Amino acid sequence: MKRILIICDPFTPPLYAPRIRFLSKHLKKLGWQPLVVTEKVPRNDFQTDDFELVEIPYYQENKSRFEWIWKQFANLFFDYKECYFRREVERRISVSDSDVILCSTFNLFPLLTANYLAQKYHKPLVADLRDIAEQWTDYSYFEHTIRPQWLHRCLASWITKKNIRKRNAVLKCANAVISVSPWHVQFLKRINPNTSLIFNGYDEKFVPLDTPNDLFEITYTGKLYDLALRNPYLLLRALSELLNDGLIDAKCVRLNWYIDQTSFEMMRQLTRQYGLESITRISGYVPSNDVVALLQRSSVVVVLTNKATEKGPHGIMTTKFFEALGVEKPVLCVRSDEECLAEVIKQTNAGLAATTVEQVKQFILEKQAEWQKNGFTRQNVNLAEKAKFSRQTQAKQFVQIFEKLTAK
Repeated sequence: MKRILIICDPFTPPLYAPRIRFLSKHLKKLGWQPLVVTEKVPRNDFQTDDFELVEIPYYQENKSRFEWIWKQFANLFFDYKECYFRREVERRISVSDSDVILCSTFNLFPLLTANYLAQKYHKPLVADLRDIAEQWTDYSYFEHTIRPQWLHRCLASWITKKNIRKRNAVLKCANAVISVSPWHVQFLKRINPNTSLIFNGYDEKFVPLDTPNDLFEITYTGKLYDLALRNPYLLLRALSELLNDGLIDAKCVRLNWYIDQTSFEMMRQLTRQYGLESITRISGYVPSNDVVALLQRSSVVVVLTNKATEKGPHGIMTTKFFEALGVEKPVLCVRSDEECLAEVIKQTNAGLAATTVEQVKQFILEKQAEWQKNGFTRQNVNLAEKAKFSRQTQAKQFVQIFEKLTAK
């Protein structure tokens, strides 16, 4: 059995990439033994017996503010985190035993580590980029905001340009590059022509289940980031008008937000602005093991995007869409990106990528009528198209690339 070393960013929810977690689970069935190395973070609500997982702590368990500041500074100017990480990888595992090195990330870390090890041990390197800086708007992917705003913009611009330069240097050396949308692939082919498309997908645990529910539940799970990226305006206005016109009953409808703590206040303000307090419930993240049941009992699953423009956003193919596709629940995408995601929604008949309030209102009324009749909703998806986005299919696509590289 061939061996693959997977080096990726934090592997535990809510930070983790389900793409790599589920890929690792399927690889062994396809003749590849995965060894996953990642940064250890405090929260870990899953266990795995499917593959070996090595977690490397970067911060002390109870890190001080001083530790956080000096490590941020050292990493910013001297790539300290990458140097530390690659040293720990070599200390803990035998890199030479691997046939291929796969690095998956949404930013820069740990691409430099993976490239260093691939060069040193003469191993093929596959870079899997789930996000790239160029897809975002106005540096909205930065977790921390610095005041005043001009300083934040200057620092964010400098960091972004520096990271892009280092990322591109690695991509030019990589034997293969993979990304998650046609837009990403088209963009990255300018850097490395050997770039392939492998969409995100759903795991086999995301299965349809007709669960009767006394409430018509509209559900969103995930981060909000900011309104330039994910704007619920069309949904909130549509619900406000339906409520005011008496076309939906506040006693029977629930709008559920399972979001990051930092977005609570923004969502409370939007809820008050549109007069939706009577139907809205705002909660924190749901443990990953509970997401399936949550989606199965929902009547409509919301995916938030915004229209793709020249300056972004672009190619955002959220895993949340594919999980809703897996359980065959109606997907309401607001506002339509009019790009990659809208095309896949149409291709799979997964729901609606909306561009107007009236479209949203009509969609909600149609699904409410189905719920009133059956006690649940089920989207009539195109099953042949749906199958293309399973994690098992995705794993086979990865393996085809690995096999091609090791056959040389």
